[in-house]
Amino acid sequence: MIRDMERRKPGPPSKGEREEVRARVPVQLRRALQAEATRRGMTFNDFVGEALAELVGVPYGPQGGLPLTKAS
Repeated sequence: MIRDMERRKPGPPSKGEREEVRARVPVQLRRALQAEATRRGMTFNDFVGEALAELVGVPYGPQGGLPLTKAS
């Protein structure tokens, strides 16, 4: 049991397997995405992940943040 506790990292629970995606976008677009994520109370990564998932019709994940259509 102690060994299991040693392996756990502090912070929120895992969102599952993830893979890094890099993209170069215009500065104005990056700022607009960040502003919208902040307005919705989401992290930048969750906001972009939700937006891309909705665009291609793939679920974002069990703990992927608020759905774009339900965030205020």
